[in-house]
Amino acid sequence: MGVIAAFVCVFVLPLDATAQSSSGVVRPGTNTEQQASAAQSRQHQDVAAPDQYSAPLGSGHQKAGSSVYTAQHHNAAARLMSNFIRQDDTMPPFPREGQDADTRMTSGASNHTIPATTADAEQAIRDQQNQQQVAAGKAAFNTHCTQCHEAARSLEKQKSLAEWKATVRRMARKPESGIPSTDGDAIAWYLAHRNGTPASPNSDAGGLPATSSIGDAWANNQQASAWSFFGTVAPTWQTAISADGDDVSENPGFHADVWLGVEWQPNKFMSGRVQACTTCHSQGNDQNRLELAEGFLSFNVTEALEQNADVVQINLDAGRILVPFGAFSSQSHPGAFRTVTRPLMFNMGHNVQRQIIGPPILPMPYADEGVNVRMTTPVYCDLDLTWNTYAVNGLQGDDGGINFFQSRDYVDNNQEPAIGTRLALGNSAIKLGASFMVGQHNRIGDLAPADSPVLQYSIFGADLSARCGDFRFQAEYALRTTDSLIFAPTATGVEEQLDGIYVEAGVRVCDDPNIEVVVRYDTLNRHAAQPPGGVLTTGRFHVGRITSGFSMNLPGGSVLRLNHEYWMMPAGLDDEQVLAARWVASF
Repeated sequence: MGVIAAFVCVFVLPLDATAQSSSGVVRPGTNTEQQASAAQSRQHQDVAAPDQYSAPLGSGHQKAGSSVYTAQHHNAAARLMSNFIRQDDTMPPFPREGQDADTRMTSGASNHTIPATTADAEQAIRDQQNQQQVAAGKAAFNTHCTQCHEAARSLEKQKSLAEWKATVRRMARKPESGIPSTDGDAIAWYLAHRNGTPASPNSDAGGLPATSSIGDAWANNQQASAWSFFGTVAPTWQTAISADGDDVSENPGFHADVWLGVEWQPNKFMSGRVQACTTCHSQGNDQNRLELAEGFLSFNVTEALEQNADVVQINLDAGRILVPFGAFSSQSHPGAFRTVTRPLMFNMGHNVQRQIIGPPILPMPYADEGVNVRMTTPVYCDLDLTWNTYAVNGLQGDDGGINFFQSRDYVDNNQEPAIGTRLALGNSAIKLGASFMVGQHNRIGDLAPADSPVLQYSIFGADLSARCGDFRFQAEYALRTTDSLIFAPTATGVEEQLDGIYVEAGVRVCDDPNIEVVVRYDTLNRHAAQPPGGVLTTGRFHVGRITSGFSMNLPGGSVLRLNHEYWMMPAGLDDEQVLAARWVASF
């Protein structure tokens, strides 16, 4: 009883005296004039509710880590200390050097020391705020960042807060990333603290000072640089096990799949990105050349107009862009998709009997010059609607149809742009999408004989993706219709149709190391007046493939993927078996 009475006299009575005034905290050693000045400067501040300090960054409440110690802090400190007395188990203190954030956040703590001074009380609040930010960042990371790649790829990397912020910022600008602007800082904060080593406040080393808060870190030269450099090295090996001993792979052996890029963001609403890759396709002696995959400027209309991003988010991209057709377009980067090769209808560079079965529906990634407008808005509960509308040069060809090698040129062969749109509705658990594109692929007028007809193409697609815990599922359908001419003996207009599907499922079977088992079934069907070439006697045939394998995370965040593919070829061709491997390392 004597201890409790002393506690009441020393701390509670001064607190009650202070609470009688709205001026703030009366600190020991300050004169009356200083107290009056402090009271006037804080007379418009409201006393915060307890949950205001645990709100995630960007939620609309005051940011954690304010360096101004006000009545809000003092009253919250009193409530916090009362919690230390009343509760048997509270949140553990913020992890220090050598402690894992995930473990300390969930392990609990049985004993706490009651803060003895104002500074200790303030630090106790900082610790609680930090824990709330780490917990919010972890939840956002598991919700958004694991949609396209394995969690271990990020969790096993060590970067400073500024570097993580630049990485998350870049990922959030990818189409259909689903990362809200309010979650980006929390994710970066979580990743920096999970593997970072505490450093002094003025240190450039990775990690954060043990006594810092998220507000202090952003104010303490922890802002992301306007420039960031990134890349992925994904060497791939494949071989076809043919009955006659011949390797009929399109690019047998090793292929150096390397992507390098740089991004520039001088402010919140303007950014630019340039990314180049080594090609996985060949034409004559032109193999493994470096080609521009992206080179565009992006303008965030919502940020520029300082509008509420929770209502609608509008982005404008102009330059050489990755055209957002289908769900796989946002996963066509080698660091994103979970198999060694892409689905048959989007496959590029990793086919078998390529000259016989012909090209795919649309090679991925499909890069083209043009403009894309992307709008994202919430529609119901946690469902978001994303709408892309674009105008690009389009696929190129001639009277015989589309030529995908020619389509890689940076200058269009006609004056007619291709237009398209994509709609996607969903959340982190399930998403439905639909895509459409139409354009002209041949040249007419002064570039070709005046009597050449306009030859067009159209592509339609639909997709579904879902995820539940360690299980994920994705399915997609696409159909391309292309006009062409047959000269036999006079020019006759014909129509070619290609369609296909893929159904892919994956499940994580082990956490340490992180291993995911993957199974995929995909098809490519052709309906044409003439065969593409080779030994086939008809233009109507079916190609099927069953892919099985696994992905395993290696130390340092790299990933090893091993696949076996069984190709079911058209009549007249032998079925093929392909072994393929890919090692993926990103920075």
